[in-house]
Amino acid sequence: MILQCVAATYSRVCVIIDAPDECQTSKHCRSRFLSEIFTLQEKCSANIFMTSRFIPEITEQLSRCTTLEVGASDEDVQRYLEGHMG
Repeated sequence: MILQCVAATYSRVCVIIDAPDECQTSKHCRSRFLSEIFTLQEKCSANIFMTSRFIPEITEQLSRCTTLEVGASDEDVQRYLEGHMG
């Protein structure tokens, strides 16, 4: 993988991934993508930060990772709406 070759040239690598739950599931694209990311983490000691909805396929693969559930409160939604509606 090209990303592994590039990452290997650095002493510290951080990768941010947003919404792998939106990755196509056809032809196992999502599972292959996640597998490659974990391989990168393993081979290059890369730090991975990933945000995703709770999808069984993804949560299974992240079971050995540190996770944090984050959700909006009613107050957060109210503040957002007040700030964006005239």
